[in-house]
Amino acid sequence: MQKLMGKILPAVILAVASVLVLAPPASAATKTVTISMGDWNCRLNNEYKGWVSRSLIDVVPGSNPPASWQGGRSRTVNVIYQPGGSKVTIAAVVFCQTNWFGGGYYREIASGRWVDNSTGTDWQV
Repeated sequence: MQKLMGKILPAVILAVASVLVLAPPASAATKTVTISMGDWNCRLNNEYKGWVSRSLIDVVPGSNPPASWQGGRSRTVNVIYQPGGSKVTIAAVVFCQTNWFGGGYYREIASGRWVDNSTGTDWQV
């Protein structure tokens, strides 16, 4: 019985947490924003080591199609937030290109942002 509860209880907690945290309430508002990844994300040891040439960007919570790789450093997404303001998480992977032949490396980025009615629609990350 203890082994069974050890498996069921975490699953129930995870299910309840995902409903409470990830599912936006019915009173949520949406905002369309353009998220741009700056070349400063390609800094290593305080030096620029390339530039952002491709990006995979998503926002949680949001009402977006699945994130997909696209050329460039920006993506327009819809974010969901409470009318009084709430936090969203920007999750991204960028490809930092280091030469004109396509060489480079990937960098993972996670950033939080507070969103309310007065928040701008052009976000630099």
